[in-house]
Amino acid sequence: MDILTLKVPEIIKTQLNNLAKKQGLSKSDIVRKALVEYFSKDKVLLSGSFFDLAEDLAGSIKAPSDLSTSKSHLEGYGS
Repeated sequence: MDILTLKVPEIIKTQLNNLAKKQGLSKSDIVRKALVEYFSKDKVLLSGSFFDLAEDLAGSIKAPSDLSTSKSHLEGYGS
């Protein structure tokens, strides 16, 4: 993930700190959720390939290197 630095009025900072404590979340989590909600209401259309949109997720889990090609990893699924 990228880092974003922004300036906010003191009252917003106080409200953010209070909400973070109350909900047990980080300030970053709250701001990310607020931005996602804001952009979803605006119906901003995303452009680019699936990889472009999910690039930050690529390689984010530990799994066998042949997970997508070896049928042995599917044993027990769909039965």
